[in-house]
Amino acid sequence: MSSDALPENREKVGDVFGVYTLERELGEGTMGRVWLARHTKLGRSAAIKVLKPRHTQNNELVNRFFDEARAVNQINHEHIIAIADFVEERDPPRVYCVMEYLQGESLERRLTTARLPLADALVVMRQVCDALATAHAAGIVHRDVKPDNIFVMTKADGSPFAKVLDFGVAKLTPALKRDPVSSTQVGQLIGTPSYMAPEQLVGLEVDAKADVYAAGTVLYRLLAGQLPFPQTDVGELSLAVIKHEPGPLPATTPSGEAIGRDLAFVVRSALAKEPDARPTMAQLVAQLDAVQRGEPVMPRSRRGAVALAVAAVAGLAAAAFVVFSPVSSPAPAPPLPAAVPPEPPPEQARQTVKLTVRTEPPGATVTRDDGTALGVTPFGSALVRGDRARLHIALEGYLPVERTISAEADSVVDVVLAPKPAEVVKPTPKKPAKRVITDDGTIDPFGG
Repeated sequence: MSSDALPENREKVGDVFGVYTLERELGEGTMGRVWLARHTKLGRSAAIKVLKPRHTQNNELVNRFFDEARAVNQINHEHIIAIADFVEERDPPRVYCVMEYLQGESLERRLTTARLPLADALVVMRQVCDALATAHAAGIVHRDVKPDNIFVMTKADGSPFAKVLDFGVAKLTPALKRDPVSSTQVGQLIGTPSYMAPEQLVGLEVDAKADVYAAGTVLYRLLAGQLPFPQTDVGELSLAVIKHEPGPLPATTPSGEAIGRDLAFVVRSALAKEPDARPTMAQLVAQLDAVQRGEPVMPRSRRGAVALAVAAVAGLAAAAFVVFSPVSSPAPAPPLPAAVPPEPPPEQARQTVKLTVRTEPPGATVTRDDGTALGVTPFGSALVRGDRARLHIALEGYLPVERTISAEADSVVDVVLAPKPAEVVKPTPKKPAKRVITDDGTIDPFGG
């Protein structure tokens, strides 16, 4: 029986923690429990987060508990839950922190009962991203951004007000850490798989861009009503996140509100496979601000490409032959007879752009979908401007990866390769030794 299971070791209603009396348990996690408490003299409510007794002798968990309190106070942001105190008591051994009491519900709980209107979803995510941008500026990466760790309250005017919770697995700069032993080792899986970036899923060291990916995943779910990768098995989920692109956002939310192309672009950018291709959290805040104001976010070159694609789809519905041209251009001339050679393409169309492909680890072979070998990473290759290709990236011992590139300008493709799962080799069962009975009726131990 663990010490945590003993009644005398577990806190209960009426227990006094410092100047607070416990009134009601609010929730329980793997490390501790959260209680509603009241100041014995001032009558002020607070939330008390108590480390479970069995963890109080674990220096690493106690240090992580302290790191969370210190990190939150270092950030000091209105959209991050405030922690007023951190207490270690010797007799009896108790470790707890005093937090502000929030009235509302987690975003996860909200999504199980109702859907956020599009405007409210953008407000919540803008607040969350602003809080995380401030954390990143202070050298703190949350590493577990998900609806369970986003608390939503309602202001007097009916608008949502979000708070980011649980910095218990946050990655801190050395200056903010209480003890080096509380640092996370490379290869350790920290976070919630459904919201993890590709580099996080394979156990690599992560930076602030992992939080950007997680925020993009939360936003995708708010808009589409489902996760970009709905697999529940961790192995299948990891393969999907590493190898495939998320499905495109629908044209409307489940409640029928239109999802604009600029908002879809913001989500796709946040969910980019390579960290360098994602915006910073501060840039993501600026993009959400622009979407809320109805201002364009997508680069002009991309907007032109989208406009042409839309025009092409519309044209195909009316005719079997379509000539792509800008909307402002006059109607295209009929095609030239086969005997007349077509005019050479303009000089701009013949220009090339540079594609740089890098992998971690290096040495991967990159080929196009038509079988043309481009090179071994890291390398640079010239492509015709406007070319679009599917790249196959393979390295022995690692899972293959595919990337679609559009050669509009010089670009860099960075790919983190995931090792292939080790095959489990079942041992060959040994045949039982044959027993030989001797003439005198005894068993010969060396028989057979």
